[in-house]
Amino acid sequence: MTRQISAKQTAGFSLIEMLVVVSIIALMMGLMLPSMTTFFELSIETTGRTLSSTIQQAYNAAAITGNVYRLAYDLDNEQYWVEYGPPFTLLETKESLERKERRERFQTDKPKDVPTFTQDKTITRTKVSLPRGVLFKDIESEQSDKPITQGLAYAHYFPHGLSEQSVVHFQDTSNHTRSLITQSLLGTTDWSYEYVSRKKAFEKNGRIHSP
Repeated sequence: MTRQISAKQTAGFSLIEMLVVVSIIALMMGLMLPSMTTFFELSIETTGRTLSSTIQQAYNAAAITGNVYRLAYDLDNEQYWVEYGPPFTLLETKESLERKERRERFQTDKPKDVPTFTQDKTITRTKVSLPRGVLFKDIESEQSDKPITQGLAYAHYFPHGLSEQSVVHFQDTSNHTRSLITQSLLGTTDWSYEYVSRKKAFEKNGRIHSP
């Protein structure tokens, strides 16, 4: 006896079947999203700890070698590395650069070469890229009145034990924001779980949270 299959049975998925499939997909996505959020949170925390350690190494190297060290931040390519330069290097601010420019207008002699910095490959063997999903939001330092959002930014560490006050702001794809604050003494860093401006950071007394 030949069994006849109706057109209704071979018409494809029914509405109920499609709803079941969609529900299963939605459930799986709901289970995956918290895991992805946790992953990015761990990445941004790890980034803070790694950079904090690098800053401390640069500070110690400046004290030991007598050279000026600095952290170079490439905000366009999400990278950072350590450089060193001559011990007589001065921290240029907006005001000092303006004065220098005014002096050079009236100078007839060729200006001296600007001290050059070289990458220190004992601390950062190569340029360090931020983990996937973690970005530089901006960087604030004593050299700029406004947050730096693109190009290169620097934070300096001097042989006599002082550091340039700076705040590095991170953000990940889940919109978590963190602030790594470098104090002027001992190269110590503070870690904040929110966006903290440089002005606010250094008005506070005491430590915020070490990563």
